Amino acid sequence: MAPRFSQLTMDQLNDVQKRVAERILKVSSAGLGGPYSILLRSPVLAERYLGMTDYLRFETSLPHRLNELAILIEARLWDAQYEWWAHYPIALRAGLSQAVADDIREDYLASYGGDRFVESMHYVRGYPEELPQLADLLPGIATPVTIIQGRDDHVVPIANAEFLDARLPNSRLVVIDAGHFLWEEAPAEYAAAVLGSIDRT
Repeated sequence: MAPRFSQLTMDQLNDVQKRVAERILKVSSAGLGGPYSILLRSPVLAERYLGMTDYLRFETSLPHRLNELAILIEARLWDAQYEWWAHYPIALRAGLSQAVADDIREDYLASYGGDRFVESMHYVRGYPEELPQLADLLPGIATPVTIIQGRDDHVVPIANAEFLDARLPNSRLVVIDAGHFLWEEAPAEYAAAVLGSIDRT
């Protein structure tokens, strides 16, 4: 397995990074762990990220418990285990009913019960037949796009990514030596591709 980004400590940071790290420590449930160890490698990006998340969490018109409810729902939809771990206790402290939070978790567990995961593969494997229907529309998309693909992905074949890359006028294809869950199998390469995409735009 590819090595993960090493966990940064305060004594490894320069002055700019330390200023951002101190801001992170005021809101983070995991210290400088989780996504922050990666974000700190680009302190400008980290500050912009914190500005966005601070606004979404603390400066909207919604009550705090509803903000946290929205975060738990997104964590469930995207199977974001770190996000769930970090925000489950925060949501309860904000006043969200534990029964509601636990129902969201149970819904996630039930979604993969029985043959449901296998059934979802039929949808994914329909891409080769569906992609040609988009062929004439793709050249008109000028937005920069980074396509990240696992070389050994047996769920979504690399041919799909190559089809998109050949037709999107401002695309970049990044192929990583990993399978379908490449963000877990090759996290360093995956994170570098994402950060590279942000720098590119």
